[in-house]
Amino acid sequence: MAAQTPYNDQPTLADKLGWAVEQERLVERICQCDTPHVMGIHGDWGSGKTSFMRQLQWQLGGDMPSDGSVDIQADSKHSATQKQLQKKIITVWFDAWRYQNEPVPVVALLQEMRKQMSMLPSVIRKVGKATDITVRYALNGLADIGKIIGFEGMPSADKIQKLGENWEQEHYAMALSTDSIRHHLHETIKCLLSKVTGARVVVFIDDLDRCNPKAAIRLLEGLKIYLSIPNCVFVLGTNERMLVDAICEEISAPRDTTPEELKLRAAHYFEKICTDIYRLPLPNNALELLGGLNQ
Repeated sequence: MAAQTPYNDQPTLADKLGWAVEQERLVERICQCDTPHVMGIHGDWGSGKTSFMRQLQWQLGGDMPSDGSVDIQADSKHSATQKQLQKKIITVWFDAWRYQNEPVPVVALLQEMRKQMSMLPSVIRKVGKATDITVRYALNGLADIGKIIGFEGMPSADKIQKLGENWEQEHYAMALSTDSIRHHLHETIKCLLSKVTGARVVVFIDDLDRCNPKAAIRLLEGLKIYLSIPNCVFVLGTNERMLVDAICEEISAPRDTTPEELKLRAAHYFEKICTDIYRLPLPNNALELLGGLNQ
């Protein structure tokens, strides 16, 4: 009896579910939508959301991690079209579940953006130019802003100002407000992007529905408060029903609110942040795929 190939839960770049047309449509939407923009990729657990998002990231010219966490075919190379997209799009991947115990998850997101952007060839080339020290300054700025957001709720403005003193005294005379944090984030991201029309950062946030309710709410609020800025698109991978249930546990409502009304409030809360929800289609060749598992 021939040995069967073991199966694992790794996301893959191999499109075995016939998603090519959908990927092409979403690439166009991400490239052309007005920013800021938050898009949701909805699918039940086990439906292939992470693979779909990784394939979408690849189609946008994004690179995959080299740690084996994504199944990459040996001959995988970006097409000419994808290489063109690399000139104007920076992609970032964020596993929300890994950072759910952070007190302010959006700070971890900013740190991950800084880490991944600093390794991009286009950014490395900019940093290598002695005349373009603003890029190094921008990368450090992402970390500094994250610190300020993490401490923004503290009563002492002096502590907030001290955390950002490396760059704040050059831009602001007072402790940073939410608006000025967004403004500085916008200027920072613009510095890291190319000058090509339509350049943008596309941040993929996976496993939001696996986070505990408090962490999910905090991350969603962080996106709305701090990262609702031009040149940014966020793609949330989630099971919408699970996320709405999580929001139900955290939002406030009058004591006489019925469970149905509470769920409606939670759905409206999510829709205020994520106005564009895409639902993964079922594969056209489901029976053929299931039959192939035993071969």
